[in-house]
Amino acid sequence: MIVTGFFPPRPGGGSETLRALLHWLDPREYVVVTAGSPPDEARTTPVTGATVHRVSWALPVRWRGHQLVETLQIPLAAVRAARLARRMRCRVILGVCPDLQFMAVAYLAHRLTGLPLAVYLLDLIREVGHRGYLGALAGWLHSRIVEEARPLWAVTPAMVDHLRATSPAPVELLRHCYNEAIPDEPPAPQSGGRGLDVCFGGAVYDVNATSLARVVRAVGQTPGARLNICGPTPSAVLERHGLMAPHVRPGFFGERRELLAFLAAQDVPDAQAARLESAIFGADSAISEAGTFVEGLGQERESCVWQGPLFRGQS
Repeated sequence: MIVTGFFPPRPGGGSETLRALLHWLDPREYVVVTAGSPPDEARTTPVTGATVHRVSWALPVRWRGHQLVETLQIPLAAVRAARLARRMRCRVILGVCPDLQFMAVAYLAHRLTGLPLAVYLLDLIREVGHRGYLGALAGWLHSRIVEEARPLWAVTPAMVDHLRATSPAPVELLRHCYNEAIPDEPPAPQSGGRGLDVCFGGAVYDVNATSLARVVRAVGQTPGARLNICGPTPSAVLERHGLMAPHVRPGFFGERRELLAFLAAQDVPDAQAARLESAIFGADSAISEAGTFVEGLGQERESCVWQGPLFRGQS
């Protein structure tokens, strides 16, 4: 049983990561427990053959209090998930983060049924920067997951390294699947000297915009450096978060193949090998330290893709 707050046709990075991973599994081998989509939310293509059960309802993210409403649904959703696991004779419960509420549903269903718990982290739990009741829920979940989840997977080497350094959990790497070939595009023309291209791939939300703004400032302090923000976030939203600057090049990519074509067109000898999956943790990291990090990238290669996650307090 896969328990996740985001699953196709709901849009989002978590949905697309699961879509790519489940491409390699027979739909008869799993059942999905998730939330019902808000009525006006955009839709993507469903996963063919997947059996999906909705045990709660998500509200539009623009509505104030949507997180509280979804949190209050956790107990009933966990009971429904546990009943479904028994009825479907599931052998293991897989919780997928970054959705806190459905990670709690997965954990409680594991406790109610006694089934083994596996966890796939697409984001960290405690370090994201939740506050108030969500911060309390994140702390409660983190301690239990690192103790009880076996296996415990993380999507990037940076997350694996961090968890291994801060907890005794035997964390393993489970990368995001790239099922289609990276387009063979010619390198983008260079004007003048060869500089440093840093590419951030992913959507920009309130939770990561502050950290990304620090990277924007750090890149701006590095001569010849340019930051490419590659993802589905429109320029108007980037502007609202203060992420637009002369050295920032935004790219709105409605289709994943367009994004892959853009990355392949960068001055990178091997688009796969050149993905730098690294992150700097610590709430006291200064802007100058982030600048030093960016300068260090330039000493390694003239162009790279930074695929590591960004959190509050992280340079």
